[in-house]
Amino acid sequence: MSVKENYATAIVFIILLQLISGVICAEPFCQGSLLQYTPRSGVMFLSNSSHPSRRQNLCISVSHEEGKTWSEKKSVCSGKAAYSDMVVLENEDVLCIFETDRLLAHGGIYQVVINKNQSMK
Repeated sequence: MSVKENYATAIVFIILLQLISGVICAEPFCQGSLLQYTPRSGVMFLSNSSHPSRRQNLCISVSHEEGKTWSEKKSVCSGKAAYSDMVVLENEDVLCIFETDRLLAHGGIYQVVINKNQSMK
């Protein structure tokens, strides 16, 4: 896929997510991540910018209803942040990595771990 096709696919994904969930997610068209926690659990995580026009204030939202509603939201980086991705670790914690300028003058990669036993609030 070309960059243009990838961008178009991302836009369609965001629109579909908003239509399905009924929730309008602030998104400055920068890669976020959607993660199904475990098969058939109904738990999903969404990492994306919550600022309507800038790549900042990266938040992780949690749905316990397969994305129909998003009941919990936690800011993991209030500054500049972009291009996040998430994975479930072997111990069932969730790892989120993202680009930020917090570490280096010209940007860097940062990570946060969400403990499976910890509330997102």
